[in-house]
Amino acid sequence: MKTNLAILTVILSLTALWTIWSNTQKPNMPPMAVQKISDFSYKDLNGNNGVLFDHEGKVVFLHFWATWCAPCIVELPELIKLTKRNQDELIVLAISKDKNTDDIKHFLDKLDTPLPSNIKLIWDQDNKISEGIFGIYKLPETIIVKPNLTIQQKITGAEDNWNTQKWMDQISKLAQ
Repeated sequence: MKTNLAILTVILSLTALWTIWSNTQKPNMPPMAVQKISDFSYKDLNGNNGVLFDHEGKVVFLHFWATWCAPCIVELPELIKLTKRNQDELIVLAISKDKNTDDIKHFLDKLDTPLPSNIKLIWDQDNKISEGIFGIYKLPETIIVKPNLTIQQKITGAEDNWNTQKWMDQISKLAQ
């Protein structure tokens, strides 16, 4: 019995360490070769239909997140602030992998921050967008799309400093 308990403790400890280590690895990909992004349709939480290509001419952040993802919860308010500061140049499609919309709505109620009109909250009910189109399995991830609908960058893991001058400058540069 003691041996089983010791083995279980070691396995749980190693699992926890692996999870912590893998979440601290942020392999931000450098700018990619010109790669046209796949179009997709969506319905936001307000019931509005759209397609990615509706946003041609703007910088688009495809932000994959969930309410059960601790780093996602920490970074989303910063991303909202950045989006508010860039209403003319930036669209954020915040694509949630939650199991139901009630969790998303409850999170937004607790957030108590009105969302700007340039953030579209999308529930990826069957993971067709996240996994089916983009191969997103680890959260959070953000794909930055240029106004010509080519991929600029993919960020894996949380970005703690969205609301900074660095990102303001990068969005302005991409929008030109």
